[in-house]
Amino acid sequence: MCDPAAQPTMTRICAGAVAAFLLCALAIPASASFIEINRVGDIGSPTPGLEAAVKAPKSSTALVVGSNGLIRLVSSDNPTLETEQRSLSSPRNEQLLSIGWHPTAQSAMIGGENATLLRYSSENGTVEAVDGAFGALLSNSISAISWDPSGGFALIGTREGTLAAYAEGSIQVLNRNLSHIVAIDCHTVRSICLAATQNDGIIAVGRELEMHFLSTTKTTIWTTIGCPTDGGVCVAAGNDAAYSAIKIDSLDLANTVVGAVERVVSDQAPVLQFLQSPEGDLLGITSSGEILEYRTSASEPGPSVRVYSHLERVDVISVPELAGDRFIGGWLQEESSGYVISSDGDISRIGKEGEVESSTPMNFVLFAVVIIAVPGTILGLIFMNSPWLQRAYIRLRRRIRGKKPSNSEPEGPRRRKRS
Repeated sequence: MCDPAAQPTMTRICAGAVAAFLLCALAIPASASFIEINRVGDIGSPTPGLEAAVKAPKSSTALVVGSNGLIRLVSSDNPTLETEQRSLSSPRNEQLLSIGWHPTAQSAMIGGENATLLRYSSENGTVEAVDGAFGALLSNSISAISWDPSGGFALIGTREGTLAAYAEGSIQVLNRNLSHIVAIDCHTVRSICLAATQNDGIIAVGRELEMHFLSTTKTTIWTTIGCPTDGGVCVAAGNDAAYSAIKIDSLDLANTVVGAVERVVSDQAPVLQFLQSPEGDLLGITSSGEILEYRTSASEPGPSVRVYSHLERVDVISVPELAGDRFIGGWLQEESSGYVISSDGDISRIGKEGEVESSTPMNFVLFAVVIIAVPGTILGLIFMNSPWLQRAYIRLRRRIRGKKPSNSEPEGPRRRKRS
């Protein structure tokens, strides 16, 4: 251990060693991300103003929608292939905001501003306006759509606070007096849907369109909600890095249990959407590009969820094209691997470390150089400040040359005799 008070020589050695270690620490990449991200292409020509990108269930097709009625069909296996990208003609020129695929993937509902509600048919590739949408939803902007797992109805939520259901060609309004409905998700096994609002908490909707307000959720401003397929627990995320687990009771909505609202211990931006893998993994994407994994548990005394950081903001902004982007959607193909789409149309591949080609290989080159250089620097500092080591080196060199040491060799400081 260095003791700067021992002598001036050791002080210089300590200072040099500390400086070298600081250099090493600064040069080592600061990332602790579990997955990597790399931009791989874009959605056709430059398309600013994208709002949603959702993959069809059990299919290799995805829809991307945005400004001026833009609707584009892409391959979820390789969305950068231009031969697999196709622009669809939209009957409305409004800003499109949301997508809800039917469980069979044979059709999808698309929502937008001014009560725009469209239906895409995968059978013939056409897009048609849904009759009666404007009369039922007035001029509301449709911000969320999700189908019941049986395909019997689709829940529709608007920015202005209207919750409605589409079934058999007609729209039934369930409530007009809510705050902004930010997200809706239906559990594929329990056949219960959850609608998250900004200021009125979370609402559970049953098979018969009965509603139950989860009263303990009203104190949090929610931003999204997601229901993994591997259990009866959903996850809600909100402002100030808040999150909560919700255990669904499909027999009685009143028995649905809401876990404690917890917060991620970091300066994390709000999660705006969840992506789910075929295995049931749930990843949250924040407004600034971080990706987190949410693992749920239904164990007693109540449902819980643990959060793990998968992709940090520093790794997103290290890719120049993504530095100012906002991710608007995407999909997972397996576990933590898949694609995310930005509002500017950038397509990025995400995957576990080593599965995605690094976009900043020079970081690792610099790291290797530092690992080799730092030990040599420290040893050199010690040698230059140690007369004893210098004498030993000169004697060794003379011995190798077959010469005896002379009296003119440098000597170290002699100890003073005690008086």
